[in-house]
Amino acid sequence: MKKRRHPVRTVLFAALAVYIAWLAVQILSYRKYVSPPEPARAEITSFRTDGSPDAAPARAGAPEPVELRGAFHLHTRHSDGTKTVEEVAAAAERAGLDFVILTDHGSPNFASFDSQRQIGRVMVIAGAEISSSRGHLVALGFKRPTQRFSQNAESAAREVAALGGFTVIAHPYSKTRWSWGDRADFSGLEIISFDSDLRRGWAPSLLYAPVLLIKPSLALLKILDPPTTAVHKWDRLLEEDEGRAVGPYLGYFSIDAHRLFYETALGVLNLHVQLDSLAPVDFTEASRAVVEALRRGRFYNAVDAAADPAGFRFWAEDGRIAPTVFHIRAPFSFAHEIRLLRRGATVASGNGPELVFEAREPGVYRAEVYLRARTPLRRDVPWILSNPIVIRKDVP
Repeated sequence: MKKRRHPVRTVLFAALAVYIAWLAVQILSYRKYVSPPEPARAEITSFRTDGSPDAAPARAGAPEPVELRGAFHLHTRHSDGTKTVEEVAAAAERAGLDFVILTDHGSPNFASFDSQRQIGRVMVIAGAEISSSRGHLVALGFKRPTQRFSQNAESAAREVAALGGFTVIAHPYSKTRWSWGDRADFSGLEIISFDSDLRRGWAPSLLYAPVLLIKPSLALLKILDPPTTAVHKWDRLLEEDEGRAVGPYLGYFSIDAHRLFYETALGVLNLHVQLDSLAPVDFTEASRAVVEALRRGRFYNAVDAAADPAGFRFWAEDGRIAPTVFHIRAPFSFAHEIRLLRRGATVASGNGPELVFEAREPGVYRAEVYLRARTPLRRDVPWILSNPIVIRKDVP
């Protein structure tokens, strides 16, 4: 007697086998790229004023900053997070971070504000996430207020500034969306929000659910979306700022952690603060130095889980007056692409360890670096995103 066939079961087993094999390939092929401590020097990609390549570029140096690595926009049990301040600090230390920025909900959240201190090797710096008339607004660097901030976004920004702080627009295109108005006194906006991408990409991320047990960073990298809308808005804001005395809008990679993947997420998206000298041992002075660097835009953003960005630099050789020479240093041994942008358009690009560009046009310039080696990070998600440098017109 012939055995009955079960075609549905056969198809399901075949599909399961293909899925397991596919997962295995994804896990085995994932690696976080790290360059050697002293990468081999190669030819610099340099450009003349007309944008054409220069075969014999001049090399110029810049003082080496002290770099601290941290995570921006975290919630604790003081608002809607599931971790205590101490647990967040411990997770940050395991992730190798130097600082974390708490942004518990409130106007401000006084309990969270009063919890900032040095815990182990991690500086716990507290701001607040304000629910305002335009959306959510992160406040940083302010002195402890005697009363709550206004719910009007512009008024809250002025009140924070009066206390020595500054404000960043949180997740402007997801969750509580931002309603855009005048420039006002806001200092920056979030370009990538991990929590927002997680909420949008939960269905596709189910494919990688088993990977969370083995290579959680791989699964989280897969959910990051290209920040096309936020970057486009950022470039428009920067263009509007070209003729103003105010500093340009700054861009932030945000974790916005509440409940899931605290420790893994802390190592996915990071801010790299660059200081002129080693941060003081005293917490008050050290945290002030970090906050001041964030205020001035002396930091860059990176998807650290994809590759180690240590060694990246972006500076203007001849000051902030046109003409000037830009340097973007990316001394990485793995494949990457450097881009220098003005008004959202690429004015120079290269694949070597350093890109040099002589800029005669005033404006706001910023740098991006994309991974071109095999990586779970999407090709159109910037691996490194600098903050802008403003070049003014040389008026006699």
